[in-house]
Amino acid sequence: MKFLPYLKWSKSENADGYVVYRRIGKTGKYKKIKTINSGNTLKYTNSKLTYGKKYCYKVKAFHVTPEGKKLYTNWSNVISRTCK
Repeated sequence: MKFLPYLKWSKSENADGYVVYRRIGKTGKYKKIKTINSGNTLKYTNSKLTYGKKYCYKVKAFHVTPEGKKLYTNWSNVISRTCK
């Protein structure tokens, strides 16, 4: 059975959604892997990963203004997981 990285975070005030970024290992570049368009969704499971590799994640909340512009919070702390 493969362990898939499961992420969970706290709700950000006035969030309309969240963006999840991931990098592989300690030196890779972060890439956006998921946009969650609900401020009430506070978890994400990453699938289709390589066994034994370390993955690092960051999450940002966003709020959509009445004009349709997205305003982002600061990054979360880095969350590290290894696919087992």
